[in-house]
Amino acid sequence: MRAFDFERFKKRDFTNAEITHFGYYSDNLLLYGNFAVGDIPYFDLEFQNIPNKPANLVPEYLIGLKITRIEIAENEPYKVEIAFDNGRNLDFLCKRIFLKLNMYRGKSYKNVYPEWHKELEKSAYVERAEYFKDEENIELSEGYLLSVKTYMDMTDRAVKAELCAFELKKNGEHVYGWYSTYDHPRTFKGLIYHGNGHKYLPFQADLYGISYLDLDSGEVYNYIPEGYEHDVDQYCGESFIITDIHYDKESDLIAYGGCYWAGPSDVMVGDFSEPPSYDPHLVSLSEIIDPECDHGWDVDFVRFENDALVVKTDDGEAPPIDLGELRRKIKVL
Repeated sequence: MRAFDFERFKKRDFTNAEITHFGYYSDNLLLYGNFAVGDIPYFDLEFQNIPNKPANLVPEYLIGLKITRIEIAENEPYKVEIAFDNGRNLDFLCKRIFLKLNMYRGKSYKNVYPEWHKELEKSAYVERAEYFKDEENIELSEGYLLSVKTYMDMTDRAVKAELCAFELKKNGEHVYGWYSTYDHPRTFKGLIYHGNGHKYLPFQADLYGISYLDLDSGEVYNYIPEGYEHDVDQYCGESFIITDIHYDKESDLIAYGGCYWAGPSDVMVGDFSEPPSYDPHLVSLSEIIDPECDHGWDVDFVRFENDALVVKTDDGEAPPIDLGELRRKIKVL
């Protein structure tokens, strides 16, 4: 989350903004709300390191109230005053403040690869000898070779820009090239042999999303989901991080192993009947196996078998999950 920007805060009109949710943990206060005016509908305000809990800080007091005035002094510790339409207010000191502006709540499947590609331009300059860091050659199946060159511009205190340049070759001849702006890109060494007779190579341009190269036609499809709600200055928010891929030719379903950042492993299943423009909607198997999230299990792929998908949890193999059920769930997303 970005540091507090007073100019950014002053440009927003919080008059009649409604508090929809709040949280107070340790010495931090979070306010989530809807703007009444302006081009951005939602905000999150986080106040950290509050030495004394504000009086009357209970859900019945805040949720549904509208802000009539909010003032923040521009010195640390910050003095905060928030007045509400019921005549009551909050007054407190804090050491850190964050303001997040959101265009939507929840999750978006919009493909933001074009926005990512614009961000790539900021790092493109490092693809020069002076920034070269490392090179790796990875052997894939069917005689394909993947060259990965890493570039980085860094100071003693921070990384200014980094880039991984990929080049796919066969028999020494160039096949395709792409870039990744994530510093630890995953390489998928196995090809996907699809029911349509074509071979596909999966790869990633970022931590999130998945791309596919049709090795027979040369067609490529890049997908990075917009993901969960995020600040308007970012092109995407968090989404599922793919670490392993398993395709079933009989059903044309694809199972992705992976996780959300720092979360337990999961398996997400999607329709892969029409690559490379595949359906990005995915069904979580952990939500099927443990819908109440009572256990917080790691869920890992085992195999496709007999029109079912088998996964394992911390307790061992789970009962097979019918592929027809999975397909029905995918269609209603």
